[in-house]
Amino acid sequence: MYLVDTSIWIHALRPTGNAEIQARLKPLIVNGQTAVTEWILLELMTGLVKSEQPSSLLQWFTPVPRLPFNPEWWDTAWDLAGRLRRHGVSPSAAVCLIATIAMKHQAVSAFRRALQVPSTSSKEQVQILYLLGRTLESLDRIPEALEAYRWLRREAPQYRDVAMRIQSLSTRRMHTDNRSPWATQASQMWQGLRARIIHEGLSRKRADAK
Repeated sequence: MYLVDTSIWIHALRPTGNAEIQARLKPLIVNGQTAVTEWILLELMTGLVKSEQPSSLLQWFTPVPRLPFNPEWWDTAWDLAGRLRRHGVSPSAAVCLIATIAMKHQAVSAFRRALQVPSTSSKEQVQILYLLGRTLESLDRIPEALEAYRWLRREAPQYRDVAMRIQSLSTRRMHTDNRSPWATQASQMWQGLRARIIHEGLSRKRADAK
């Protein structure tokens, strides 16, 4: 799944857009591999000409998945902006917001890939399942979160608050502290897992080459 930025969508929507960009983007759209955010839609709305209607733009994007933004992610967006400024980069607020959405949604894929790594220990698998469940929960993907928590319960029935979360999500009533540090923990875990997944992939390629 690719979160396509505003500048790319402009080329896709305009008859006079870059032909190479249109050619590369079209199969991704057809195969359901593109996504958009509410902010990107808003940016596109500000570029409409007088003859174009907002309703027509929204209709065009109906088949394209929208990646939601969770209010708990503001800390991540603020931190990203601060870190970039310390490195001499002056990002716009929109860039930081869109990058945060992309990173958070990518975390789900990273956790799922990590569960498929053969060398993942039972303890690591339990931690990954919990972080996957919390991430899915923050994205309001309740059925998938429940699936992760139930898998976790089979592996470690007493792990943290998993039993309570299953019960609460089953009735769609959550009574949790929104200021929980889980997001920071998930981010740190994700960074470590990315390095591990890359290492595992390189090792398999070397083995296949032999």
